[in-house]
This record gives sequence, C-alpha cells and structure tokens, in this order.
Amino acid sequence: MKKDNAFTLMELVMVVIILGILISVAVPLSQEAILRTRIKDAKSNLRAMYAAQKAYAMKYDDFYASDDETEINKALHLELERGYWDYEAIDSEIVGKAVSTKSPILTFVIRYTSGEPVCDPSPCNY
Repeated sequence: MKKDNAFTLMELVMVVIILGILISVAVPLSQEAILRTRIKDAKSNLRAMYAAQKAYAMKYDDFYASDDETEINKALHLELERGYWDYEAIDSEIVGKAVSTKSPILTFVIRYTSGEPVCDPSPCNY
C-alpha cells in the first residue's frame, strides 16, 4: 500500500488559524511600539529645540517664534523633519511645541522653566 506524505485539509486550516491568532496579537503590539518611538522622537526634538532656543535667546535677547519647520530649522540650526509631528517655536514661556499629524492626536510642549517635554494637556498616558 502506498503511503501519502501530504498535509490534510484540516492540518492546513489549523496552521492558518494559528497564524491568524499570532498576527492579531503582534500587530497591536507593533503599532504601540511605533507610537512610543514617535513620541520619543518628538521629545528628543523638543529638547534640541529647547537648547537651540536658549542659545538663540543669549545671542538676540529674545526667543524665536515660528510655526514653519523650515524657518525654525534655519534660525535655530536644527534638522526637524516634517512628518508625524508639526513643530512650533512659540515664545519665552513655551519654547517648543509638537502636535501629531495623525491619530492619536497628541501635543507635547517644552517650557522654558522646566526644560523637559510634557504632554499638553497634562496628564496623559505617554
């Protein structure tokens, strides 16, 4: 009698079901990791903006204000990339602001007094 070395339909269905379960668990975890990375990127850029604003204020006795990333990059000698975040240089109290362009809409600000990016309005889970 000849022995069959093929997979049965039931075995193939079980493999597909298991793969579906694994993917349904992995996708939300990867999206959460991407969001955490984007938030870290915004906070890092805001810290760089804070340092650049302090240097600008020492030189010109005032803080730079603009909502155009190209102008901010040029005046403060930064390399902010337009993409997930819109950056603003505001005034002497809030020296930098980052607003996400995609969902979830998040806003982070860095104040002159603290020097540390915080979620605005506070508190938030990030």
